[in-house]
Amino acid sequence: VLVRLTVAADRVVLSVCDSGPGIPAQWRQQVLTPFFRLDAAPGSAKAGAGVGLAVVQRLVEGAGGTVRIDELDGGTAVLVSQPTHH
Repeated sequence: VLVRLTVAADRVVLSVCDSGPGIPAQWRQQVLTPFFRLDAAPGSAKAGAGVGLAVVQRLVEGAGGTVRIDELDGGTAVLVSQPTHH
């Protein structure tokens, strides 16, 4: 997992990237829905409860930010973008 914080003049972006199997494009919006879970890959740990990303999205959007999920070469990036307040 790689965590990066980028600060620009009007936004702060927190990115969390992994090198796992990724989230298929058709499920990227659904994983932000409370209690939505993808099937765990064979041999992996038990899937979570499906609330983590939904909670993140609610908190971030409540403060005026956005959450986006992107595909990486062999993984997923979750990007949280928040406006800076001067």
